[in-house]
Amino acid sequence: EGRIYSPLVFSRHFGFGHGIGRSGDVMEAQPKAVGSSALLRLTLRLCLDAVRRGAGLNCAGKGKNAKNGPASFGTLLPVCTGMSMALVLSGLRDRARKLDEAAIEET
Repeated sequence: EGRIYSPLVFSRHFGFGHGIGRSGDVMEAQPKAVGSSALLRLTLRLCLDAVRRGAGLNCAGKGKNAKNGPASFGTLLPVCTGMSMALVLSGLRDRARKLDEAAIEET
């Protein structure tokens, strides 16, 4: 997986020394970082399942539309705290604009 000098970093990152993704395609598995690639796939599946359950969608692997149903694809990117806050606030801003436009149209 990689060489980690500091015991503190080793325990904090559970021994994973490589990042997730590759320079060409962030979702590709890394041949030299099998553990990180497996962790990425597991985390992505858990996130998509949480999205399906939170939205009340019942196509979690059942029926003919399981592979193409709601929340069946996604991309998980590692971002810092500031970037994740900016992404969430940007999404909320866009949603607020749409709600404002809908309220204006109704009046």
